[in-house]
Amino acid sequence: MKLPTQIAQALAYGFRPIQLYNRARYELASRMKFVNCHYHPIWLHFYVSSRCNFRCRFCTNHAEGQIGNIPIGYHKPLPDMTQLAFENTINKFDRAMVCTLCGVGEPFLNPEIFNMITYAKSKRMIVEVITNGSFLSPENIDKILETGLDRITISLLESAEENYNFLVNIKRNVFRAIIHDIASLVAARNQKGAKLEIKISRILTRSDLRRAEEFIQLGIQLGVDTIIFHNLIFAEITAFELAECLFEDDQTKAYLDRLKATYEPYVQIETPTLIKKDPLDKKPSCRWYWKNACIDADGNTSGCGRFITPKPEYGNVGDTDPFNSPHFLAMRNSFIDNDILDCCKNCVESSQ
Repeated sequence: MKLPTQIAQALAYGFRPIQLYNRARYELASRMKFVNCHYHPIWLHFYVSSRCNFRCRFCTNHAEGQIGNIPIGYHKPLPDMTQLAFENTINKFDRAMVCTLCGVGEPFLNPEIFNMITYAKSKRMIVEVITNGSFLSPENIDKILETGLDRITISLLESAEENYNFLVNIKRNVFRAIIHDIASLVAARNQKGAKLEIKISRILTRSDLRRAEEFIQLGIQLGVDTIIFHNLIFAEITAFELAECLFEDDQTKAYLDRLKATYEPYVQIETPTLIKKDPLDKKPSCRWYWKNACIDADGNTSGCGRFITPKPEYGNVGDTDPFNSPHFLAMRNSFIDNDILDCCKNCVESSQ
């Protein structure tokens, strides 16, 4: 999206002038690659719960046999984030424009989530939730719509029940219930005329690339607004090898372009970012450590919303200048010097 379009959308949303000024400072700092960034992050990721009712095989925090084996991705379980901790962090970074409630767990397991949404909305932030979709009960749907939530992304993962059951790795079958609840959310949103944007997402791998069309057709049947396809991020998890990531080649790009051309008249489609094959093209381009702050229930921070989860050694929101902690400065320098961590080398954020 080009900058003038982003500015127009920001003005239409009704951000406070100080938020727009903060966004302008981010645009300058990220383009000029400033190491010290004296503005608020424009995007906040809150890991409001470490608990999850699924055991997805690709998850670095909950996959059976993988927990704790990955030093970068793994996040030590914590109690749920409190409303007070959430509000204190929002107040510290109140010039941010987007607030995402997501996790190293399922955010709807935190009983304070609806109060958190309401509070972030009071600060004129765009608020979104990323969920596995298993808590979209009629009661929760009503609460979601009452809060004025802007966006919800349901990690639906699959369009086939058998494949879904394998991926989430739990005994009870929830796929049909989640499909039903997504349709109910869409119907309730439409009936009340709410502005909630409803998205579903899944990861695409080399082996199942051609099943993307099936997922799109399911999304159209459900009436969702956006379908998001993510590339696999290589995390050294068994059965998810680097070769299964989607690399940039003419055939893959042509297939994804055809999907957009065919189905975008009916639904918005976000295709996965492809990893560049040529090492000479792999110039680190990630902006996360310039734009983002991830915060866990203890206030620990990180700048990566993909893989590097918050840890005490990375800094804490209680610090004097958490957005310029030694970890944030070191990570920014690593992208400037083209000396990035191994986990960053094949990450889609470095292929933008």
